Amino acid sequence: MAFLENRPMVSFITPDVAIGTYLDAEDKAVIAGQGFRSILCLNGHLYGCEPAACGVEALKVYDFIDGPGNDPWLVRQAVLTLEKFVKQSPKVLVHCRAGRSRSVVIVAAWMMRTAKLSPEDALAFIAKQREIALTPGIEDLLYEEDWEK
Repeated sequence: MAFLENRPMVSFITPDVAIGTYLDAEDKAVIAGQGFRSILCLNGHLYGCEPAACGVEALKVYDFIDGPGNDPWLVRQAVLTLEKFVKQSPKVLVHCRAGRSRSVVIVAAWMMRTAKLSPEDALAFIAKQREIALTPGIEDLLYEEDWEK
């Protein structure tokens, strides 16, 4: 857990989408304080905070590998879920364990789809808001898919 001791605070990438850690997703004060209405969990499980008790209207959990080997169809579903959450109930928290790899790739893919950014531009935009540390191979997801479809 040493890598989480100096974890970054929740980082808003856009006014409606933030990246955080699993600790943020289970912290009622963070959820209420930031006004999150939806949570997109990418590490397979949500701890602690019962969504309704935290004021969360929408929750979806995906179990992604932090590296290569993720099912492209499932990745697309996560991006479409993020898109839906933003439209239905803005203020979305996207998290994995440390919020530096899986979450970054899904938000970057969403930005490629909705803002028509290149993979490099999407990652650079996120990196201005939050420290990123992509696990080798995970960024391949940004190049293997046509995100504008």
